[in-house]
Amino acid sequence: GAGVLWGNTLSNNGSDATNDIDVTAGYCADSTNAVFMTCGALTKRLDANWAVGTNQGGLDTGSIADGTYHVFRIMRLDTGVVDLLFSTSATAPTMPANYGYKRRIGSIIRASGAILAFIQDGDDFKFKAAPILDINAVNPGTSAVTAALTVPSGIRVKADTRFKAIDTSPAAVTHLYVSDLTQTDAAASGTNTVFTTSDTYPLVPNSPVSAPIWTNTSRQIRYRVNQSDADISVFGWTFGWTDARGRLS
Repeated sequence: GAGVLWGNTLSNNGSDATNDIDVTAGYCADSTNAVFMTCGALTKRLDANWAVGTNQGGLDTGSIADGTYHVFRIMRLDTGVVDLLFSTSATAPTMPANYGYKRRIGSIIRASGAILAFIQDGDDFKFKAAPILDINAVNPGTSAVTAALTVPSGIRVKADTRFKAIDTSPAAVTHLYVSDLTQTDAAASGTNTVFTTSDTYPLVPNSPVSAPIWTNTSRQIRYRVNQSDADISVFGWTFGWTDARGRLS
């Protein structure tokens, strides 16, 4: 049926976590729901151009670089052989000769010369190490600010985030509002907020607030505060993301 995806769980390879990805056995419909692809566990190398089989290269074209790589199951039209492919394109990887079917089964991030360590649990991907501080802004003003999070680019994902605002010398209550860029922009207020400071210091509450938020394909979200003050700081941490991987559309 449409959207079928079972198994195909991604993880960092134990021998070369810097460059290699392991994928468990599984099956899935291709992106057009024309065929089912079934395959055993495979390991593929991001630091080498594609070659058929496990422990071989997986890169569709070009040279390895930092950024997002989308992981595809691919299948030959003639023999039915199923393999894996990495591409910077979320929709149009450069396919090896005779491979005509594909399905994106997940996405990974390479930064500072290595694949970021992650754990996949179904549609949820979370960083194995500490969350990443993606927003650290002093007095961002009252207008909307667009910020990029450490999640895959090229697709919309629901980012697992925590946000916090601090006003070390408050003259009034500070409200922080976070939104999806597909939504209409709105000012932060007492009724439109994910985080509110008190009008005294220390703050109540003083713990970051969870606010899962959808990103655009450029990894971006929007945030606003209701007042401009040099004592105000905004923080945003990314813990991971949720990616339906084509199951729902």
